[in-house]
Amino acid sequence: MYSKLKACIKISMVVKIISSDDVEMEILYEIAVQSKILELFLNPELNNSRNKMYNYDCEEMPVKLPINSKFLKRTIEYLNYKYKCLYEDAAEEFIVLEEETMDLLEIASYLKI
Repeated sequence: MYSKLKACIKISMVVKIISSDDVEMEILYEIAVQSKILELFLNPELNNSRNKMYNYDCEEMPVKLPINSKFLKRTIEYLNYKYKCLYEDAAEEFIVLEEETMDLLEIASYLKI
């Protein structure tokens, strides 16, 4: 029962993410966990490892990622777009500029989006 209550509280939480150039950004927990890597950061109990060294607290500890703020911002925009598409018909496409395509593909691969 307690773990279900804890999960419900987490859904409405804001997760702080820090880019490689130390820019802090925020994203809702339920949107962040679309990324399998962020989901593991935010829910260490999902990790099958016996070596659980920490219990992540969304409110106290931001997630530091090796992603430049320019591309982290675009990644968060995409996660918001993807989340919105789950609940609404997306009238417009998510536009990716040619010069950012390779970087965003690498980030999507890293974050397992």
